[in-house]
Amino acid sequence: MGGRGDYVEGFITGVVLTVMAMIGMMVFAKIVGEAWDAFMLLLAQRGFPQPATEYFLGLCIFILAVYAGAIKLKKVRKLG
Repeated sequence: MGGRGDYVEGFITGVVLTVMAMIGMMVFAKIVGEAWDAFMLLLAQRGFPQPATEYFLGLCIFILAVYAGAIKLKKVRKLG
């Protein structure tokens, strides 16, 4: 019935699932990094200056992410 064994089993399950999620995120991050590198190589081959183009695109993505997060926070505040 609910004892120490259930707690340990739940803890171990949680640790295993967390490790699996970490491995999945590492694989996803590697794929995204390789795609970004391929995109930067394509832009460099087309004559865009490096690394300025990469910095500019990274800054644009960062600003868009912050802006999208601010909009989401405004929606959450209106609901609450």
